[in-house]
Amino acid sequence: MRGEAHVTKLGQIWGNFHSLEMVLRSYLAFHDPRKALKEGQSFETLAVGDVVGENPTTDFSSLGQLIEQFNKAVSKNRRIDPTLVDLRDALAHGRVWSLDETFPLRLLKFSRPDNGRVTVTWASTMTDDWLNEQRQRVLEALVRAYGGAPS
Repeated sequence: MRGEAHVTKLGQIWGNFHSLEMVLRSYLAFHDPRKALKEGQSFETLAVGDVVGENPTTDFSSLGQLIEQFNKAVSKNRRIDPTLVDLRDALAHGRVWSLDETFPLRLLKFSRPDNGRVTVTWASTMTDDWLNEQRQRVLEALVRAYGGAPS
C-alpha cells in the first residue's frame, strides 16, 4: 500500500467517525425537549463567544457516552458497537510508526502510567485490509444511527 492510499483510507474512517457523532447527537437532540438555539440563532452563523443552550448537540458528552445513550433509546438490532470508541481512541491517542519508513504502519496505544510502567492497550498493523475493515465497521454504525437496516 502506498502512503496516498493509507491517508485516504484513514481519512475515510475519521470522516465516518465525525458523521457518526453528529448523527448520534442529532438523534438524541431530536428526542430531548431542551433547545440549543434561541429564535434567530443558527449553527451556520454562530461565532466565538456566542452563548447557546445545552442539549445533546452542544453538550460535552464523549463518543462513548453518546453511543451508550443512543443504545438505551433504540431497539436491540439498531444498537451500535461500543468498542468503536476503542478504535477512535487508538487512532486519536495512539502512536504510529514504521521502523523502515514503509507501509503498512503500526498503531499502538498505551495505558496511563502505573508505578512508572504502561500496558499496551491497542496493537494493530494498519494494512489495507485492516483499514477497509475499520472503515466498514464505522460505516455500519453510521447506517444504524441513521436508521438504516443493520447488515
